[in-house]
Amino acid sequence: MNVASLVLRHAVTRGSNEALREFPSGRRRTFAELADRVMRLGEGLAQVCGIKPGDSVAVLSRNRIEYMETYLGCGLRGISVQAMNWRLSVPELAHILKASPPRAFFYDPEFTDEVTRLQAEVDCETWIHWDRAGGPSPFEDVVARGQSVDDIDHERGSDPFIVVYTGGTSGISKGAVHTHDTALGAMANNTVGEGITSDDKFLLMGQMFHSPVLLAINYLTHGCPVVMINFKAELALQAIEDERITASMGIPTMFQNMLSEMRSRTWNVDSLRHIQYGGSPTAQSVALELMEALGCSLLQCYGRTEELAITFLSPEDHVQAAAGVNPHRLESCGREAWLTKVRLIDPNHTVIPRGSSEAGEIIAKSPGSMVGYLGRPDLTSEATWGDGWLRTGDIGRFDSDGYLYIVGRANDMIISGGENIYAAQVELAIQRHPAVLETAVVGVPDELWGESVMAFVALKPGETATDDEIAQTVSAHLGSYQKPKYVRFLDELPKTSAGKIAKPLLRQMADSD
Repeated sequence: MNVASLVLRHAVTRGSNEALREFPSGRRRTFAELADRVMRLGEGLAQVCGIKPGDSVAVLSRNRIEYMETYLGCGLRGISVQAMNWRLSVPELAHILKASPPRAFFYDPEFTDEVTRLQAEVDCETWIHWDRAGGPSPFEDVVARGQSVDDIDHERGSDPFIVVYTGGTSGISKGAVHTHDTALGAMANNTVGEGITSDDKFLLMGQMFHSPVLLAINYLTHGCPVVMINFKAELALQAIEDERITASMGIPTMFQNMLSEMRSRTWNVDSLRHIQYGGSPTAQSVALELMEALGCSLLQCYGRTEELAITFLSPEDHVQAAAGVNPHRLESCGREAWLTKVRLIDPNHTVIPRGSSEAGEIIAKSPGSMVGYLGRPDLTSEATWGDGWLRTGDIGRFDSDGYLYIVGRANDMIISGGENIYAAQVELAIQRHPAVLETAVVGVPDELWGESVMAFVALKPGETATDDEIAQTVSAHLGSYQKPKYVRFLDELPKTSAGKIAKPLLRQMADSD
């Protein structure tokens, strides 16, 4: 199969229907316009730029229509897209590009200064920018010089489609390679989990250099229009209200900001059918507040760049928890996704039997698993277990009903007085405090206990809390030995380029205290 061809077929069945819209600019493409431009772009890349199947192009841009056209135009021709994170520094970008140089580099003129510096360091034949208004530009020239042909072989299942770079929480940003087949495997899991319908209208809030773009493409393959924004809480709510959005996906921080905005004024969000959230631990109170405020079904996804859908906590689980039935399941990340198998392995890499409550490293296997890290077979081997299983580095446990609970990272465990303390468990306990917006826990040296728990906490606007209150909240839900010895309040916790909390920076801050 070919992901792009599944989108383009709607040029026949829904040609005059809107496929893409930028908000708030209003720039748009119908399915017929999108198909024409995508085919022209694919042909132009081959005829004008000499880019052939098996080559790759890199993209540096915020969300915009041309970015999606590039994904689809390249995918149609068996060319992969290296989606570059514009939040990275120029040296970081250069390091990635030097390791796997692309044949062409597409970019928004906003990043001209960064690109000028990259051109001095990266061996790339073609540099193409697009124009902010969609007018004359080298990109439009390539599209104009290509022909709208649809008589080529689109079967590209095993060809690389997209290279998504990890958040780099370990200090190494790795390019997870997804083929057309693995992308479609992940899409199938999401289609079942979300219950996508042909009447949906999807709001793309996450950046297109990361995995949310595949969810947006999934909606396009179903003939659903996609509205794209560059996230701000007020902008997201305005788009939902004005465009009558039915579905979206975001990380907890996004929804926390949207909830804060909704407390200050009234928004019409009654068009929403469904919201997916994930990316970091989410407090029960936040999930319940989100469910009440948005008035739609919720789906929690546990996944990674390498394995896009591992487990789902279903809408039914959320409804039951809100009604007081098994509310503890909101602390879990649900059950295995439709096409995914999940197992736990112990420190000796032996599979822990199903039905055991023992914690172990989570491993997963599905048609949506990456085929490897770009140019790093050594790291691919380290991330693999057995026959096609991917190691997540997360520690989890199953309950008797098959729900998976994350208890921490394999490299994020604190050992205090001989007791193992998993940071994720402490973080979830701290989030029960009503004033807490977000938190992160690290271990710090302790002469007596070996390590002690230090918590970094950001409070909701206008809220207050004390060190003792945070510690008491943890003690009320976990053993006393797991409560933080130190609490440091910050206006905002530092984030990685993927929007995740940057624990290495917090550890540096802790070491400097």
